[in-house]
Amino acid sequence: MSPFDSFGNFMSAALMLFVAVILLVFFLRRLLWWMDQRGWILYSGDPPTYGSLGNAFQQIQSLGEPRGRSVKSLRRRPLKTTAP
Repeated sequence: MSPFDSFGNFMSAALMLFVAVILLVFFLRRLLWWMDQRGWILYSGDPPTYGSLGNAFQQIQSLGEPRGRSVKSLRRRPLKTTAP
């Protein structure tokens, strides 16, 4: 068993923990907003939307796929032309 296997297991566990924390915070904010709507507490935050959750997961996905970004940046570079 190579050391990279244990590193891969660690990274996948860290990613799952990160996703769990994001979901926990999102649903906690939804719960606080719902309790404010019922008059149980005073919560001054904006109601969280599912769009914000989607944006968070897009950022996580971009961490796992950096190759596409570098290829796109390489394609956008202007071609160097030489004067005759």
